[in-house]
Amino acid sequence: MKVNFAAGLASFSLLAASAVAFADTPTAADAQCAALADAARVAALYAVSPAPMTFAAAPQLKLTEASVASAIPLDMAVGTAGSAFAAVWDTITRWDGALFLIMKGGNVFEVSSKVNQGERSTKSKYFNLGHDGALSGHLRPDLVSSIYALQLPAREGLTRGVMFYDAKGDNIFGVFAGGEGKQPTTAQLAQFGMTWNLIKGMPRACGVSKPVS
Repeated sequence: MKVNFAAGLASFSLLAASAVAFADTPTAADAQCAALADAARVAALYAVSPAPMTFAAAPQLKLTEASVASAIPLDMAVGTAGSAFAAVWDTITRWDGALFLIMKGGNVFEVSSKVNQGERSTKSKYFNLGHDGALSGHLRPDLVSSIYALQLPAREGLTRGVMFYDAKGDNIFGVFAGGEGKQPTTAQLAQFGMTWNLIKGMPRACGVSKPVS
């Protein structure tokens, strides 16, 4: 498996340049769950390999990233509500290491780091990661609306990761097993599988696609 974000980002730039802006601001339901007609378009796009990352597919389909994730075939994406953050994060802390993807203001940060257990602050809504690793900081689990584990066909194997989306359907950050140009170890595959199976067994983020109005 090669986590080739460069190719995905190149596709994202081209798609974003040609995308038409939404006529109206999506509702919370629209932002998280694809309508039936949109789900069919997502399924068609992901029937072809290599499959795009959600940040590349969203502008092409004129959907939010979370709604794209909601309609990706179940063998490639499983999702649940953001309220499951603590349980999902706990499994990710058991990974040997991870590649964090953070996109902000047109900038893309990739940080290879161990995943800290972290703990909820007793004074604020932050989840404090601590400083044991290359990545430290403070997260806001209460702003996570949906979480998806993805295993997408890439040019070399599968790209395996977990994406966290906000109420607008945008990605907050992603955590990927393996790393840029690295094949995951047998242990890493098992560790990602643990996270995948946990999310798969939880209530789906979108139980039923939003009907076409």
